[in-house]
Amino acid sequence: MVYLIMFVKLLFFLFASLFLFYLPGKLLYRRLYPDKKTSLASVTLAFSLGIVLFTLSCFVFYWLRLKFLIWPVLIGADFACLRLYPLPPAFPKFKLARQQLVLIALIVIGTATQASLIFPSSIPQKDGSLFFLGTPFMDATWHLAIINQIQQHFPPAHPNFSGEMLKNYHYLYDLLLAGVNYIFPFLTAADLYFQLFPILLATLYGLANFILGNSLGKNKQIGILAVFLGYFASSFAYLIPLIPGQSQTVWHESSFWMIQPFSMLLNQHLAMSFVLLILGFFALNQKQTFLTIIFWGFLAGFKVYGGIVVIVSLVLAALFNPWPVKFKLFKLVIPITLVAILLILPASSQSSTGFFILYPGYFLRKLVEDPDRLPIPDWILREEYYRSVGNWPRIVQLRLNQLAIFIFGNLGIRPLMTLLLIGSVFKKIKSDLVWQLLFIDIAICLILPQVIIQISQPAITIQFAYYALVLFNYPAAMGIYWLAGRFKSIRLRAIAFTVVFIFAGLTCIREALFEYRKTYLIDNLQYQALKNLATLPGGIVLSNLPDSHLCNSFGQKPVWLSLNNTELTGIDTKSRQEKLAWFFSNIPDENQRRMFLNTEKINYLYLNSSQCQTIHCLYLGKQVYANTQVVIIRLP
Repeated sequence: MVYLIMFVKLLFFLFASLFLFYLPGKLLYRRLYPDKKTSLASVTLAFSLGIVLFTLSCFVFYWLRLKFLIWPVLIGADFACLRLYPLPPAFPKFKLARQQLVLIALIVIGTATQASLIFPSSIPQKDGSLFFLGTPFMDATWHLAIINQIQQHFPPAHPNFSGEMLKNYHYLYDLLLAGVNYIFPFLTAADLYFQLFPILLATLYGLANFILGNSLGKNKQIGILAVFLGYFASSFAYLIPLIPGQSQTVWHESSFWMIQPFSMLLNQHLAMSFVLLILGFFALNQKQTFLTIIFWGFLAGFKVYGGIVVIVSLVLAALFNPWPVKFKLFKLVIPITLVAILLILPASSQSSTGFFILYPGYFLRKLVEDPDRLPIPDWILREEYYRSVGNWPRIVQLRLNQLAIFIFGNLGIRPLMTLLLIGSVFKKIKSDLVWQLLFIDIAICLILPQVIIQISQPAITIQFAYYALVLFNYPAAMGIYWLAGRFKSIRLRAIAFTVVFIFAGLTCIREALFEYRKTYLIDNLQYQALKNLATLPGGIVLSNLPDSHLCNSFGQKPVWLSLNNTELTGIDTKSRQEKLAWFFSNIPDENQRRMFLNTEKINYLYLNSSQCQTIHCLYLGKQVYANTQVVIIRLP
């Protein structure tokens, strides 16, 4: 029954998306480009443009405390679109060609496969528990907490560090989901995050890959190959057990560091940024400059790494091109940068100026050092010896070897297929600005993680490189198409495609079957306590439980301190950690605890029974809920 209800919600959401996103996007798109006929490309652009417009309207009206105006603006845009561009009186009869059937099947399979990694999550089970499948659990609950905070206040307060605003974090995607949740409250934040938006995002991602592949390669088959690579191309991690002398036999999707686009829905901000990046390139190739500015300008708001890559690549391209092209590129980069600044500046703090630091070689060193990657102890010992004797040429040689493993290991067959057309690719780079920007983007994506890291969490700087995985699909698709064309026999061509597809997607197949079937669970007792907490009046929660962050995600209350993603936003938590440890120790007496709770404006304690006894919680406030796992105390 639960899954039936979710299926009904999905059908409603997809239908409602036409009014939320498609019609407003179509209205602006047709006003900008009245000569463009309805096509798969125009529908994809209109849908994605509508998502950006809806997010922008939420940003403005939430900021002005006028979010009730989202409804009339949305209705007005829908009415204007239907009035100016009415739907046909009857659906035209059409017959799908074989290529169209293949495209539809591929997008359906790709969407279903990607969504299967996250769709079952958060759906209540028969025993009342919440089940999570293949999801980075902490990251997902963090985004649910931000959505809850956006509904209560905008700009959002920090969900896990009460009293502070959320800074140094891109939350446009969370704002998008919060806006839809405001319009349709029965579609909960968890519904939108785990079940509904993943389907929409994965579908738009497949469509975007097709229209850009078709546009760059001027061939629908290349577009279809780009869709396949976009969904299923992966790393060469499965070759690790075959490396001579390699003791590491356990491999996974990110053995060479990068998570592949196959699992992008586990990071939906990233998925949305992929769609905007691809459509920005398509619009640029179609000379639709305004759309490129909109898509790439909003890119930084959804994922700041993507915005940095685009802006840096545009500046570099301008520096190395003649003056007429320089002016064209600067007419792009200036408004894109301004839009990005307007979106991310309100969420930035002074400490963000030191967000990145120079740290050359961090990922290459960790690649051969970490047991979870590709440990090669001999290389580490060699490097230490070469440093001690000052043999820098040998160190450079080691680094180049590591870089080659990093690039080819992560990119898989993509660069190999591209090398089949290397001459043609060079010609395109010289003669076509879009191809030039595409390869500059790829270079920037691969270079930036090699020279800088993010201070708070160095490992997430690898997200720069994820965009190279997406952009390399297009020359690789052209290489596969060229390779298949060398075979005159249909049977040999089918065999060639099959071999390439297996080598391209073997890692993803293994991950889908095993790695992403791991589960996480919020049991019934804890979930009931959280639901009860959500019904209580607003206030700040103090908890020292390992899963205290759930008080915001599912209890809808800000937490005084939880370490889930708190340091990522640049906040120093040391002082509060010490105070929290002091409060739950045997050192303070009842009066000291009362004074602390009053000073910090704590409204609720979320404890287990052992902690409740330690601090004599019943003397501090009134027990409003209790079960064998959790006790909730409401403070006076």
